[in-house]
Amino acid sequence: HRFLVLRYLSNMFKNDETRRVMASNRAVVLSAIAQVIQCDHKQVRLGVATVLLNYSTVLRNGPDNEGKIQILNCVSELINLDKEAESVFRALVALGNLIANNVEMISMASGLGIKASLASLKVPQGGDGTKVHECAGDIQRLL
Repeated sequence: HRFLVLRYLSNMFKNDETRRVMASNRAVVLSAIAQVIQCDHKQVRLGVATVLLNYSTVLRNGPDNEGKIQILNCVSELINLDKEAESVFRALVALGNLIANNVEMISMASGLGIKASLASLKVPQGGDGTKVHECAGDIQRLL
C-alpha cells in the first residue's frame, strides 16, 4: 500500500491546486517519507525519490530552507541505502535542484557528507547506472 500512497502523492504535483496542498503540508509529508526510506521494496524507494524530486522542483527557488533541509536529509539517506539506478538518479536530480546556485544548500549538503556518499554509490556502473554516476560526478563538482 505504501507504493500506491507514494504514487498518489507524486501525482498531487501535477496541477496548481494540489501542488499548493502538497506545499502547505510539506513538513508532515516529508516526515512520513523519511519513515519509509529504509523500506526494502524498490518501488517504494522509487516513489520516495519521485516525491522528493517533485518537492525539490517546487522549493528550489523559494525561501523554504527548512523544507530544503528535510529533502537533503532524505536524499542523503536514500543515496546511501539504495542500489536501484532510477530511484538514485531521481534523488540526485532533486539534490541538484536544491544546490544549484545556492551556497547555503551546498554547505548543508557538504555538512551531511553527501560528497563522500556520491563517491561510494551502490548503483552498479554501466547500463542505467551510467547516467547515475555521470549525474553524481556533476554534483560532486558543484560541492
